[in-house]
Amino acid sequence: MKKILAHWRTVRGSEKGVVFVTVAVFSTILFVGSLSYMDLITGQSRMMRAGQNQLEAQTLAEAGVEEAAWQYNYDGGAFTGWASSTDGAGHVLKTNTVNSFTNLTGTVIGGYTVVVDTNTRIITSTGQSNRVGGSNIKTIKAYMTPQPLFGNSITTKSTISLTGNAYTDSYNSTAGVYGGSNRLLNGDVQTNAGTNGALTLSGNTIIKGDAGVGTGGTVASSGNASITGATSTGVANTFNDVTVPSSLTSLTPQSSIDLSGNNSQTIAGGSYRYPSISTSGNSVLTINGDVVIYLTSTNSLSNTGNSNIRINSGSSLTIYTAGNVSISGNGIVNNNTSANPLSFKLYGTPTNTAINISGNGDISGVINAPQAQVTVTGNGNIFGAVIADTYTSTGNGGFHYDENLANNGPIGFYKLGWTRLTT
Repeated sequence: MKKILAHWRTVRGSEKGVVFVTVAVFSTILFVGSLSYMDLITGQSRMMRAGQNQLEAQTLAEAGVEEAAWQYNYDGGAFTGWASSTDGAGHVLKTNTVNSFTNLTGTVIGGYTVVVDTNTRIITSTGQSNRVGGSNIKTIKAYMTPQPLFGNSITTKSTISLTGNAYTDSYNSTAGVYGGSNRLLNGDVQTNAGTNGALTLSGNTIIKGDAGVGTGGTVASSGNASITGATSTGVANTFNDVTVPSSLTSLTPQSSIDLSGNNSQTIAGGSYRYPSISTSGNSVLTINGDVVIYLTSTNSLSNTGNSNIRINSGSSLTIYTAGNVSISGNGIVNNNTSANPLSFKLYGTPTNTAINISGNGDISGVINAPQAQVTVTGNGNIFGAVIADTYTSTGNGGFHYDENLANNGPIGFYKLGWTRLTT
């Protein structure tokens, strides 16, 4: 009996040992598994923080690019307050650093440094996220492509209507005056209007070029009217209000110019501010030099009878007008032998709602008046380009677009493009 009990105790002792070993092994496995799981969670947390840092750094870099784009399109590329330097190629660099971006709780999370090569318009923006748990840096390269202000012969927000014998074509002022072999077929017209008859053609009118209307818009054509180029829809041009430079608004106003009969007056090169300019009878207003004028009255510019505003060869006239314009008689006589329309620029501010051109005089120039209804009658020709709210022509004159404006004319805006994203 004693032997049996001793054997039983030995067996029970062995079982206890096995249980203990089993529990120990299982506990070890659980402990090791817990450590692995904690390492996994910690690793995932680090990855999430790293991903968040990378995303914030990229967003900050993009903010730098957007600021540079704003400088081009809304501040005239002035880069006010930015540091200026020159690189080894002689390019002017503009640099700005912002290190105070915060999250919703007010914690500073990082910033960016953006550098603009003003010669190539290449933007390099580096964003850095300094969130707790590490930092990350992202660099973006982008570029600004200039879009011409005057890319078509006629560009409007609303309707275009051509009747009678009106027509459009083109030429290139760098090749000389219009005529002969310098008669080209790029007298394109575009309207953002998306209505029936957004572009209306009747009589013997011809668009010697392409025509475009807004989404949903149609071309209404009757009689012998025709379009030699392609017709498209979905036009969506950008129209920016004309802003008068502060150098003009700060000028002391002078008395209005009012010429009649056989009177004449010469304006020398410089900047001027008048309520209005009016010429009538056989009077002549001569522009001698580069002249910039700001007109402020409701009816700012009136030219009637046989009078004219004469721009001497080698001179230029730029008018910013807050009021309406009427050009008839012999109109604006641009004596520049190059026939460059940029010698006469007419800019209508938001309060300029009407520009009427009539008579038989030719006009060489460009008009940018996004809120104005431009009406053309008579037999005179227009050389250059027009931007308006609406454009209506009922005369027999031609509209001759200067193709040089697309390459060397004023810039309407800059389009942002991306070159590459680096880590």
